[in-house]
Amino acid sequence: MRIRNYGQVILTSLTINYQLDSGTVYTFSWNGSLAPGSTTDIVLPALTAVAGTHTLIAFTTDPNGTTDLNTFNDTRMHTFDITSNVVIAPVVEGFENTTFPPATWFINDFNVPPMLIRFASAGGFGNSTSSIRARGRVIPNAYASLVSSPIDFTSLVAPISLTFNVAYAMYNASSTDSLNVYVTTDCGETWTRKYSKTANALATAPMVQANFTPDPNEWRNEIIDLSSYAGQQNVQVRFEFYVDMGNNIHVDDINLYDAVIGINEHDNSAVSVFPNPAAGIVHFNLPSSNTGSIGIYSAIGSLVKEVHVNESSIDVNIADLQTGIYVYRYISGNSKPIIGKLVKE
Repeated sequence: MRIRNYGQVILTSLTINYQLDSGTVYTFSWNGSLAPGSTTDIVLPALTAVAGTHTLIAFTTDPNGTTDLNTFNDTRMHTFDITSNVVIAPVVEGFENTTFPPATWFINDFNVPPMLIRFASAGGFGNSTSSIRARGRVIPNAYASLVSSPIDFTSLVAPISLTFNVAYAMYNASSTDSLNVYVTTDCGETWTRKYSKTANALATAPMVQANFTPDPNEWRNEIIDLSSYAGQQNVQVRFEFYVDMGNNIHVDDINLYDAVIGINEHDNSAVSVFPNPAAGIVHFNLPSSNTGSIGIYSAIGSLVKEVHVNESSIDVNIADLQTGIYVYRYISGNSKPIIGKLVKE
Protein backbone atom coordinates (compact mmCIF):
# COMPACT_ATOMS: atom_id res chain seq x y z
CA MET A 1 0.00 0.00 0.00
CA ARG A 2 1.06 3.62 -0.44
CA ILE A 3 0.98 6.33 2.22
CA ARG A 4 1.26 10.07 1.65
CA ASN A 5 2.26 12.69 4.19
CA TYR A 6 -0.41 15.39 3.99
CA GLY A 7 0.98 17.11 7.10
CA GLN A 8 3.41 19.98 7.54
CA VAL A 9 6.20 18.12 9.36
CA ILE A 10 8.29 15.03 8.58
CA LEU A 11 6.42 11.80 9.34
CA THR A 12 8.60 9.36 11.29
CA SER A 13 6.12 6.79 12.62
CA LEU A 14 2.62 5.54 11.89
CA THR A 15 0.27 2.69 12.74
CA ILE A 16 -1.45 1.03 9.79
CA ASN A 17 -4.64 -0.88 10.61
CA TYR A 18 -6.03 -3.28 8.01
CA GLN A 19 -8.93 -5.71 7.77
CA LEU A 20 -10.01 -8.25 5.15
CA ASP A 21 -13.80 -8.46 4.84
CA SER A 22 -15.22 -8.64 8.40
CA GLY A 23 -12.21 -10.45 9.85
CA THR A 24 -9.59 -9.48 12.39
CA VAL A 25 -8.21 -5.95 12.37
CA TYR A 26 -4.40 -6.25 12.15
CA THR A 27 -1.88 -3.52 12.92
CA PHE A 28 1.47 -2.74 11.35
CA SER A 29 3.96 -0.26 12.78
CA TRP A 30 5.82 1.85 10.25
CA ASN A 31 8.94 3.88 11.00
CA GLY A 32 10.90 6.02 8.58
CA SER A 33 11.27 9.58 7.34
CA LEU A 34 8.59 10.91 5.01
CA ALA A 35 8.70 14.57 4.01
CA PRO A 36 5.49 16.61 3.65
CA GLY A 37 3.79 15.86 0.33
CA SER A 38 5.88 12.73 -0.27
CA THR A 39 4.75 9.13 -0.62
CA THR A 40 6.21 5.73 0.21
CA ASP A 41 5.12 2.19 -0.56
CA ILE A 42 4.71 -0.37 2.22
CA VAL A 43 4.34 -4.14 1.92
CA LEU A 44 1.99 -5.45 4.60
CA PRO A 45 2.14 -9.03 5.89
CA ALA A 46 0.32 -11.48 3.61
CA LEU A 47 -3.33 -12.37 4.11
CA THR A 48 -5.07 -15.41 2.64
CA ALA A 49 -8.52 -15.56 1.06
CA VAL A 50 -10.61 -18.01 -0.93
CA ALA A 51 -11.92 -17.45 -4.46
CA GLY A 52 -14.59 -14.75 -4.65
CA THR A 53 -15.08 -11.03 -4.05
CA HIS A 54 -13.37 -9.44 -1.05
CA THR A 55 -12.97 -6.02 0.55
CA LEU A 56 -9.76 -4.76 2.11
CA ILE A 57 -9.98 -1.78 4.45
CA ALA A 58 -6.88 0.06 5.66
CA PHE A 59 -6.66 3.12 7.91
CA THR A 60 -3.87 4.94 9.70
CA THR A 61 -3.57 6.13 13.31
CA ASP A 62 -0.99 7.66 15.67
CA PRO A 63 1.12 9.74 13.23
CA ASN A 64 4.38 10.54 15.05
CA GLY A 65 2.77 9.08 18.18
CA THR A 66 0.02 11.71 18.33
CA THR A 67 -3.67 11.95 17.50
CA ASP A 68 -4.44 12.83 13.88
CA LEU A 69 -6.63 15.93 13.84
CA ASN A 70 -7.53 15.48 10.14
CA THR A 71 -8.92 11.97 9.67
CA PHE A 72 -10.79 12.51 6.41
CA ASN A 73 -7.92 11.10 4.34
CA ASP A 74 -6.88 8.27 6.67
CA THR A 75 -9.01 5.41 5.29
CA ARG A 76 -9.03 3.51 2.01
CA MET A 77 -11.25 0.62 0.94
CA HIS A 78 -10.60 -1.65 -2.04
CA THR A 79 -12.79 -4.41 -3.45
CA PHE A 80 -11.06 -7.18 -5.41
CA ASP A 81 -11.73 -10.62 -6.84
CA ILE A 82 -9.81 -13.87 -6.53
CA THR A 83 -10.38 -16.49 -9.18
CA SER A 84 -9.38 -20.14 -9.28
CA ASN A 85 -10.22 -20.29 -13.00
CA VAL A 86 -7.43 -20.54 -15.53
CA VAL A 87 -8.04 -18.88 -18.90
CA ILE A 88 -7.30 -20.81 -22.08
CA ALA A 89 -5.75 -18.86 -24.97
CA PRO A 90 -6.55 -17.06 -27.17
CA VAL A 91 -7.32 -14.04 -25.01
CA VAL A 92 -9.33 -11.32 -26.77
CA GLU A 93 -10.47 -8.18 -24.93
CA GLY A 94 -11.95 -5.14 -26.64
CA PHE A 95 -13.86 -3.59 -23.71
CA GLU A 96 -17.12 -3.75 -25.65
CA ASN A 97 -19.07 -5.24 -22.76
CA THR A 98 -20.35 -2.61 -20.34
CA THR A 99 -19.20 -4.72 -17.37
CA PHE A 100 -15.99 -3.23 -16.00
CA PRO A 101 -13.55 -4.63 -15.27
CA PRO A 102 -14.21 -7.31 -17.89
CA ALA A 103 -14.62 -10.94 -16.92
CA THR A 104 -11.24 -12.61 -16.20
CA TRP A 105 -9.58 -9.22 -15.59
CA PHE A 106 -9.05 -7.36 -12.31
CA ILE A 107 -8.39 -3.73 -11.41
CA ASN A 108 -5.92 -2.51 -8.79
CA ASP A 109 -6.85 1.14 -8.40
CA PHE A 110 -6.75 2.82 -4.99
CA ASN A 111 -7.26 6.30 -6.39
CA VAL A 112 -10.21 8.52 -5.51
CA PRO A 113 -11.74 9.15 -7.97
CA PRO A 114 -10.63 5.96 -9.76
CA MET A 115 -8.02 6.34 -12.46
CA LEU A 116 -9.13 3.47 -14.70
CA ILE A 117 -12.52 3.59 -16.40
CA ARG A 118 -14.23 2.03 -19.38
CA PHE A 119 -14.28 4.85 -21.93
CA ALA A 120 -17.17 4.58 -24.39
CA SER A 121 -16.22 7.30 -26.88
CA ALA A 122 -13.07 5.96 -28.57
CA GLY A 123 -11.73 2.55 -29.56
CA GLY A 124 -8.61 1.30 -31.30
CA PHE A 125 -8.14 2.87 -34.76
CA GLY A 126 -11.83 3.83 -34.77
CA ASN A 127 -12.91 0.20 -35.22
CA SER A 128 -14.91 0.32 -31.99
CA THR A 129 -16.15 2.90 -29.52
CA SER A 130 -14.76 1.48 -26.29
CA SER A 131 -11.38 1.28 -24.58
CA ILE A 132 -9.84 1.53 -21.13
CA ARG A 133 -8.83 5.05 -20.13
CA ALA A 134 -6.29 6.05 -17.48
CA ARG A 135 -7.45 9.52 -16.47
CA GLY A 136 -4.17 11.37 -16.46
CA ARG A 137 -5.60 14.89 -16.55
CA VAL A 138 -7.31 14.74 -13.16
CA ILE A 139 -5.11 12.50 -11.00
CA PRO A 140 -1.63 13.45 -9.72
CA ASN A 141 1.31 11.07 -9.15
CA ALA A 142 -0.65 7.82 -9.12
CA TYR A 143 -0.55 4.21 -10.29
CA ALA A 144 -3.27 1.74 -11.26
CA SER A 145 -3.19 -1.67 -12.93
CA LEU A 146 -5.29 -3.96 -15.11
CA VAL A 147 -4.40 -7.59 -14.30
CA SER A 148 -5.40 -10.75 -16.14
CA SER A 149 -6.54 -14.00 -14.61
CA PRO A 150 -4.00 -16.84 -14.87
CA ILE A 151 -3.57 -17.94 -18.49
CA ASP A 152 -2.57 -21.51 -19.40
CA PHE A 153 0.48 -21.53 -21.70
CA THR A 154 1.16 -25.28 -21.47
CA SER A 155 -0.11 -26.09 -24.97
CA LEU A 156 0.87 -22.86 -26.71
CA VAL A 157 3.39 -22.98 -29.56
CA ALA A 158 5.95 -20.23 -30.16
CA PRO A 159 5.79 -17.52 -31.27
CA ILE A 160 3.40 -16.42 -28.51
CA SER A 161 2.34 -12.80 -28.85
CA LEU A 162 0.59 -10.23 -26.71
CA THR A 163 -0.71 -7.35 -28.81
CA PHE A 164 -2.66 -4.23 -27.91
CA ASN A 165 -3.48 -0.78 -29.24
CA VAL A 166 -2.47 2.33 -27.34
CA ALA A 167 -3.20 6.04 -27.72
CA TYR A 168 -1.65 8.89 -25.73
CA ALA A 169 -0.81 12.57 -26.07
CA MET A 170 1.40 14.54 -23.69
CA TYR A 171 -0.17 17.60 -22.06
CA ASN A 172 3.10 19.55 -22.20
CA ALA A 173 6.85 18.96 -22.35
CA SER A 174 6.90 18.08 -18.64
CA SER A 175 4.41 15.20 -18.89
CA THR A 176 5.78 11.95 -17.43
CA ASP A 177 2.84 9.56 -17.85
CA SER A 178 3.85 5.98 -18.61
CA LEU A 179 2.60 2.51 -19.46
CA ASN A 180 4.37 -0.67 -18.38
CA VAL A 181 3.44 -4.30 -19.01
CA TYR A 182 4.59 -7.02 -16.62
CA VAL A 183 4.31 -10.81 -16.55
CA THR A 184 4.29 -13.18 -13.57
CA THR A 185 4.30 -16.97 -13.29
CA ASP A 186 4.12 -17.15 -9.48
CA CYS A 187 0.78 -15.45 -8.73
CA GLY A 188 2.33 -12.03 -8.45
CA GLU A 189 5.22 -12.76 -6.08
CA THR A 190 7.61 -11.52 -8.77
CA TRP A 191 6.91 -9.56 -11.95
CA THR A 192 9.07 -9.23 -15.06
CA ARG A 193 8.74 -6.03 -17.08
CA LYS A 194 8.22 -6.76 -20.78
CA TYR A 195 7.23 -3.30 -22.07
CA SER A 196 7.86 0.25 -20.88
CA LYS A 197 7.17 3.58 -22.56
CA THR A 198 6.99 7.07 -21.08
CA ALA A 199 6.11 10.55 -22.36
CA ASN A 200 7.42 11.01 -25.93
CA ALA A 201 8.07 7.29 -26.42
CA LEU A 202 4.48 6.52 -25.41
CA ALA A 203 2.87 9.37 -27.38
CA THR A 204 0.88 8.57 -30.51
CA ALA A 205 -0.37 12.12 -31.12
CA PRO A 206 0.90 15.71 -30.75
CA MET A 207 0.67 17.49 -27.42
CA VAL A 208 -2.79 18.71 -26.50
CA GLN A 209 -3.62 20.92 -23.54
CA ALA A 210 -7.02 19.41 -22.98
CA ASN A 211 -8.44 15.99 -22.09
CA PHE A 212 -7.05 13.76 -24.83
CA THR A 213 -9.53 11.62 -26.78
CA PRO A 214 -7.83 9.86 -29.70
CA ASP A 215 -8.92 10.11 -33.31
CA PRO A 216 -8.82 6.87 -35.35
CA ASN A 217 -5.38 7.73 -36.75
CA GLU A 218 -3.90 8.46 -33.31
CA TRP A 219 -3.42 4.86 -32.22
CA ARG A 220 -0.41 2.55 -32.36
CA ASN A 221 -0.30 -1.25 -32.29
CA GLU A 222 2.20 -2.82 -29.89
CA ILE A 223 3.53 -6.39 -29.94
CA ILE A 224 5.20 -8.18 -27.02
CA ASP A 225 6.91 -11.54 -27.53
CA LEU A 226 5.95 -13.97 -24.72
CA SER A 227 7.42 -17.08 -26.36
CA SER A 228 9.75 -17.66 -23.41
CA TYR A 229 6.71 -18.52 -21.28
CA ALA A 230 5.64 -21.48 -23.44
CA GLY A 231 4.86 -24.48 -21.23
CA GLN A 232 3.96 -22.41 -18.15
CA GLN A 233 0.65 -23.25 -16.49
CA ASN A 234 -0.23 -19.95 -14.79
CA VAL A 235 0.85 -16.78 -16.57
CA GLN A 236 -0.62 -13.40 -15.65
CA VAL A 237 -0.23 -10.09 -17.47
CA ARG A 238 -0.38 -6.69 -15.77
CA PHE A 239 -0.87 -3.36 -17.54
CA GLU A 240 0.43 -0.70 -15.15
CA PHE A 241 -0.50 2.93 -15.75
CA TYR A 242 1.26 5.90 -14.16
CA VAL A 243 -0.19 9.42 -14.48
CA ASP A 244 0.75 12.76 -12.97
CA MET A 245 -1.64 15.42 -14.24
CA GLY A 246 -0.35 14.85 -17.75
CA ASN A 247 -2.93 13.36 -20.08
CA ASN A 248 -5.13 10.34 -20.68
CA ILE A 249 -3.75 6.95 -21.74
CA HIS A 250 -6.05 4.66 -23.75
CA VAL A 251 -5.60 0.91 -24.33
CA ASP A 252 -7.80 -1.31 -26.50
CA ASP A 253 -7.87 -4.65 -28.34
CA ILE A 254 -5.74 -6.78 -26.04
CA ASN A 255 -5.01 -10.09 -27.78
CA LEU A 256 -2.88 -13.06 -26.77
CA TYR A 257 -2.31 -15.91 -29.23
CA ASP A 258 0.30 -18.36 -30.46
CA ALA A 259 1.50 -19.62 -33.86
CA VAL A 260 -1.01 -22.48 -34.01
CA ILE A 261 -3.97 -20.25 -33.19
CA GLY A 262 -2.71 -17.70 -35.69
CA ILE A 263 -2.24 -20.16 -38.53
CA ASN A 264 -5.54 -21.89 -37.89
CA GLU A 265 -7.67 -18.80 -37.38
CA HIS A 266 -6.21 -16.18 -39.69
CA ASP A 267 -6.11 -16.97 -43.39
CA ASN A 268 -2.58 -16.34 -44.66
CA SER A 269 -3.77 -16.35 -48.30
CA ALA A 270 -4.11 -12.55 -47.91
CA VAL A 271 -0.29 -12.42 -47.92
CA SER A 272 1.76 -13.96 -50.71
CA VAL A 273 5.41 -14.77 -50.07
CA PHE A 274 7.86 -15.76 -52.80
CA PRO A 275 10.17 -17.42 -53.30
CA ASN A 276 9.48 -19.71 -50.37
CA PRO A 277 11.84 -21.51 -49.67
CA ALA A 278 14.35 -18.70 -50.18
CA ALA A 279 18.03 -18.09 -49.66
CA GLY A 280 18.13 -14.28 -49.85
CA ILE A 281 15.44 -11.79 -50.87
CA VAL A 282 11.82 -12.67 -50.04
CA HIS A 283 9.01 -10.64 -51.61
CA PHE A 284 5.88 -10.02 -49.52
CA ASN A 285 2.62 -8.97 -51.21
CA LEU A 286 0.39 -7.51 -48.50
CA PRO A 287 -3.39 -6.94 -48.33
CA SER A 288 -3.11 -3.15 -47.93
CA SER A 289 -0.67 -0.24 -47.89
CA ASN A 290 -1.53 0.66 -44.28
CA THR A 291 1.26 1.03 -41.75
CA GLY A 292 2.20 -2.33 -40.25
CA SER A 293 5.06 -4.67 -39.46
CA ILE A 294 6.39 -8.07 -40.46
CA GLY A 295 8.09 -10.12 -37.77
CA ILE A 296 10.09 -13.28 -38.51
CA TYR A 297 10.45 -15.80 -35.68
CA SER A 298 12.70 -18.79 -35.21
CA ALA A 299 11.37 -22.27 -34.43
CA ILE A 300 11.78 -21.57 -30.70
CA GLY A 301 9.84 -18.31 -30.93
CA SER A 302 12.64 -15.74 -30.90
CA LEU A 303 12.10 -12.61 -32.97
CA VAL A 304 15.04 -12.65 -35.41
CA LYS A 305 13.98 -9.91 -37.83
CA GLU A 306 11.35 -7.17 -37.94
CA VAL A 307 10.56 -4.67 -40.68
CA HIS A 308 8.02 -1.86 -40.67
CA VAL A 309 5.96 -1.34 -43.81
CA ASN A 310 3.63 1.31 -45.21
CA GLU A 311 3.22 -0.10 -48.72
CA SER A 312 1.39 -3.06 -50.21
CA SER A 313 4.62 -4.94 -50.97
CA ILE A 314 8.13 -5.17 -49.61
CA ASP A 315 11.35 -7.14 -50.12
CA VAL A 316 12.99 -8.62 -47.03
CA ASN A 317 16.54 -9.96 -47.06
CA ILE A 318 16.86 -13.17 -45.01
CA ALA A 319 20.36 -14.09 -46.21
CA ASP A 320 21.70 -13.55 -42.67
CA LEU A 321 19.34 -16.15 -41.16
CA GLN A 322 20.41 -19.72 -40.54
CA THR A 323 18.90 -22.49 -42.64
CA GLY A 324 15.61 -23.72 -41.18
CA ILE A 325 11.88 -23.14 -40.74
CA TYR A 326 10.62 -19.77 -39.54
CA VAL A 327 7.23 -18.18 -38.85
CA TYR A 328 6.32 -14.77 -40.27
CA ARG A 329 3.64 -12.56 -38.76
CA TYR A 330 2.14 -9.54 -40.50
CA ILE A 331 0.00 -7.12 -38.50
CA SER A 332 -1.49 -3.78 -39.50
CA GLY A 333 -3.59 -1.49 -37.36
CA ASN A 334 -6.39 -3.24 -35.54
CA SER A 335 -6.54 -6.16 -37.98
CA LYS A 336 -5.94 -9.72 -36.84
CA PRO A 337 -2.37 -10.94 -37.43
CA ILE A 338 -1.64 -13.00 -40.54
CA ILE A 339 0.81 -15.79 -39.80
CA GLY A 340 2.55 -18.27 -42.08
CA LYS A 341 5.65 -20.38 -42.54
CA LEU A 342 8.86 -19.26 -44.21
CA VAL A 343 11.66 -21.66 -45.12
CA LYS A 344 15.28 -20.45 -45.31
CA GLU A 345 17.46 -22.54 -47.63
